[in-house]
Amino acid sequence: MDEQTSERVYAMGERISTVETEVAVIQSNYVKRDEFAATRNEISELRADMADNFRAVERRFGDVRVEIKELGNSMLRWMVATHLAFFVAIVTVVHYVR
Repeated sequence: MDEQTSERVYAMGERISTVETEVAVIQSNYVKRDEFAATRNEISELRADMADNFRAVERRFGDVRVEIKELGNSMLRWMVATHLAFFVAIVTVVHYVR
């Protein structure tokens, strides 16, 4: 009887050792709460950086839109002035040719 009892105790000790090893592996594979919080903080910082960069890009696009509008107005003025000058030149030529 003592031999059977000692064998059972030895077998249980091995099982407990195996379970302890498996639990240690499981714990090492799972993310701990503080690691998750650190990751969450990093994500928040990245989002803030992305928002800042996005605002800078939007601001730059606004500047480009203003430049395009100014150039369009300038082109329109030059086109009107050029057409008016050609019209005056044609009228002058027609007037002197007659």
